[in-house]
Amino acid sequence: MAELAAILSMVDDAPTFAGALSIEASGASPMFLLVERRRLCWATASSRSSRLRDLLRSGAARRWGEDDPTEAAEMHRAIRRHIVEALVERFGSAARAVSWTPHSGDGYQARISFAPVDILADVGAELYPREAEAAPRGELPGLSVASYAVDDDAVATVRWSGCHDDLVDGVDAGSRVSVSRVTQLGDWSSVALSASGGFSPVALARLADAAVAAGRDAAIGWRSGRGLIHAATVAGSQIAAATSELTRLGFPVVASTRHQTGGQ
Repeated sequence: MAELAAILSMVDDAPTFAGALSIEASGASPMFLLVERRRLCWATASSRSSRLRDLLRSGAARRWGEDDPTEAAEMHRAIRRHIVEALVERFGSAARAVSWTPHSGDGYQARISFAPVDILADVGAELYPREAEAAPRGELPGLSVASYAVDDDAVATVRWSGCHDDLVDGVDAGSRVSVSRVTQLGDWSSVALSASGGFSPVALARLADAAVAAGRDAAIGWRSGRGLIHAATVAGSQIAAATSELTRLGFPVVASTRHQTGGQ
């Protein structure tokens, strides 16, 4: 997962409007991630059909979406699922080399595309289904929550509820949060919880008061079970209520005004 996060961070930092990331592995054909506006619109894989890729390039997907929104939504889900499955399949092999090839024209003109952080969370949920099932789903309204599975090697994002993944007519519907910022937040939460075991209610209250006085937002982290941690971005005025509720539920909680997932 750490290697996949690094590659998806390259999508966030794509140097041109559109292009392809080539991912090569020993004993396998190259895989290409098609990128436009720093979002994923397709993943090629030798074992999978090219039909949807052809639809994206021909513009049929755009006409289809205008005529039948239900079918367009189904196509949206199918493309997202294809990208996730292709990445899961590829990252089961070893020895990868990655390179970027810019698109020579005006891009792929894809109506459907996905934020890298959303694809990372989907892959994490595929690889860590038990942890993903236990992750919060709207229990903390108003917070941008990321959940992580913690194993011996890395902190893997298994669910992210902080942004909207749809791209409509080239306009991003949600605030843009990068893979690197979300993974850094998970790393911080994991380390802080391991080091402290959670802050005391008095320490959390002091941090909340200081954040409100300074007009600052904060990040909070908590552990809901073995191998499952969470982190959220919180407005200063919400810190006290959020940390009090998590403490009431019996979760160890940490907080910081230095670790946030602001857009880029």
